[in-house]
Amino acid sequence: MPEINTSPVPSPLPEPPTLRYRPARFIVRLLVSLLGAGAFIDAAIMALVPITDHRYPHLLRSSVAPQGNEEIAIIFVLAGLVLLRLLAFILSAVMFCVWAFRANKNVRALGVSHMRFTPGWCVIWFFVPIMSLFKPYQAIKEIYIHSNPELSEPPRYESESVQLVGWWWTAWIAALMFASFSDPNAQNISIWGSTPAQVTGILAALLAIGVVITVHRRQERKAYLNPQLNQAFCMECNYDLRASAGETCPECGQAIPGRGATG
Repeated sequence: MPEINTSPVPSPLPEPPTLRYRPARFIVRLLVSLLGAGAFIDAAIMALVPITDHRYPHLLRSSVAPQGNEEIAIIFVLAGLVLLRLLAFILSAVMFCVWAFRANKNVRALGVSHMRFTPGWCVIWFFVPIMSLFKPYQAIKEIYIHSNPELSEPPRYESESVQLVGWWWTAWIAALMFASFSDPNAQNISIWGSTPAQVTGILAALLAIGVVITVHRRQERKAYLNPQLNQAFCMECNYDLRASAGETCPECGQAIPGRGATG
């Protein structure tokens, strides 16, 4: 008579949500680096322009060609910084849109089903005239609130502080407004930037870093606390763990929550 196997059969892992949670670590790190680089470049321009304008009043305020190697070097340095600032701004804008799209999808993958903004519209609203003054703020605020692992579903909006998002958006709008105006007496010096616009731009970049990092940490925590996710996919490298019975991820060695040895 064949021997009957009486060992307990392990229960199957719960199926993860239809939308797959994808950690945004690389996107967040790149975006934070670009925002920080842009703020640093703006600060460097703010420091160099007044010094140059004081020492060489004619250099930045007239169309006279620079005289001598020192003046030519100064112009090249400032022009290089302005080009780097423009490049950092463009890349930051692109990566911010990529991050907003991913963050919205991740909120949905974490179980939130009543979002007002879709991932696509989180990006599109940034490019719609008039609406771009307030719709992106609403979209990011929604992501910020629903990413909180301590809120119930559906969350109570009045119980969640969104001051950080509000400060970021206020600084961003202020930077845009200041950049739209220039001193008519400044002549060519305006091409190097407006000090109020640069100050509010730096502040907006630093606050944006705070918003991005806060949302990322909240989503990571929320995913870690969700057994449908933390046992189905590795929280470190996103490796599919449903076919693995071990206690660590076969890809990166990260410990899998809920699979540690007991007793």
